[in-house]
Amino acid sequence: MTDNYTFPPLTSAYLCDPRVQGAVDGLARAKMISGFDPALDWAEFPAYVDAWLSAQQTVAEWCRSSFELWDLIWGTAVDQQSAYRPRLETFDDLPNGGISECWIDAWYGRHVLLGRRAVSLDLHYEDGFSLGVRFTTSLSKAAWRKLGLTDWQMEDDEIFGPTIPIDCTDGVATLDLISLQSAARRVVEALLSTR
Repeated sequence: MTDNYTFPPLTSAYLCDPRVQGAVDGLARAKMISGFDPALDWAEFPAYVDAWLSAQQTVAEWCRSSFELWDLIWGTAVDQQSAYRPRLETFDDLPNGGISECWIDAWYGRHVLLGRRAVSLDLHYEDGFSLGVRFTTSLSKAAWRKLGLTDWQMEDDEIFGPTIPIDCTDGVATLDLISLQSAARRVVEALLSTR
């Protein structure tokens, strides 16, 4: 099991440098328009195209990292359970492309079956600088108390667990996975024990 995750270079630059964040946020949302932007000099256009392409690559790295992090955090918890089955639905990230949820809404999740219970297991970014775990399932207040997850917060049908800051030492973004993996294991075990 991996204890730390190192984000890819473009995502690290995005997470660690506010100037890069501003540029990427603007360029990643920029739509291709027909014609030449008159605000640019002809000589600036190739650099603009390169910057726009780098912003798109940053989005791709971010989403790929979210997929990898889900596997490292929730995947390790559910893969150990014989009662686990993936259950893709029409509102899961992968069938919908996932880029909007992953990049703009700053979360990534999958729907799974744990025993007979349908659960959405998610990762969510807070202000881009920390990553947390949450899950969504239909639970009564009594069933929620039975889970024994007193350090988690329930809001409607979403249950939020710990959030860990992303470290940006020397411009390289890393995340300590140990507490998130432990929290994911606790949830999976608790959900399976209250079938």
